[in-house]
Amino acid sequence: MVAYLLDRHLYWDPAETGAEIMGGDAMLVFALNESRLLGEKMATALGAPLAEHEEREFEDGEHKARPLVSVRGRDAYVIHSLHGGPGQSANDKICRLLFFLAAIREGGAARVTAVIPYLAYTRKDRQTKSRDPVTTRYMAQLSRLPITPRSDLASYLTPIKKLEANFW
Repeated sequence: MVAYLLDRHLYWDPAETGAEIMGGDAMLVFALNESRLLGEKMATALGAPLAEHEEREFEDGEHKARPLVSVRGRDAYVIHSLHGGPGQSANDKICRLLFFLAAIREGGAARVTAVIPYLAYTRKDRQTKSRDPVTTRYMAQLSRLPITPRSDLASYLTPIKKLEANFW
């Protein structure tokens, strides 16, 4: 699969989908609701339908998301942009993504990969003033959370490997 991130936007090369590499029919592609349109386009390019999932909102602001198909033993790809908007902030989207990744992992997926075309909090890659947060590092560290056996959070869609080299 070949995807490029340029100016914080994803450019997909459908000529090089790599569906065979990712497991063909063993592959599940999910797109959370806020990224559904992009997910449909990417799934079409891969030749795989979007897998069904449920997202619910509760009165107190909490939410849940879960797959509606079995993920056991399959590779799961979750497409979700972290660009904040009027419906959901970047913080809400990060939380939703992490919860959904965890639900898939707990469901027994062989491998879970988050496809993040817009990675929030990447404007701050170094300290410019004393005690400044380095939010890019924190987002890179989220990719190392033990949600998945092999954490692939944005590893091939953003220059995360270059970022990691600066911090580890």
